[in-house]
Amino acid sequence: VKAMEATGRVVWLQAEPATLASRVGEGTGRPLLLTEQGIDRLAPLLEERRERYAEVADLALATDERSPDEIVNEIEAWWNES
Repeated sequence: VKAMEATGRVVWLQAEPATLASRVGEGTGRPLLLTEQGIDRLAPLLEERRERYAEVADLALATDERSPDEIVNEIEAWWNES
C-alpha cells in the first residue's frame, strides 16, 4: 500500500466475488477462485479489506457488468480532470 501511495494515483477496481472469480479463469495460478467454495471464501476477504482499500483509493470504480473499454474511458476522464 505504501508503495502504491508513493508512486502515484491508486484506482480501486471493485467487483463482486462471482465477477472476480469469472474473470480469473483457469491457468492463472488462482485455483481457489475456480470453485464455488473459493467464491465463498473471497467475499469475507474482500469485506475485511474494504476499509483499507477505501482509505488508499483515489478513485473507486464498480466494474461489474462493464466492459474494459468503459472502465478505461472513465479512468482516463478522471485522470485528465485531476
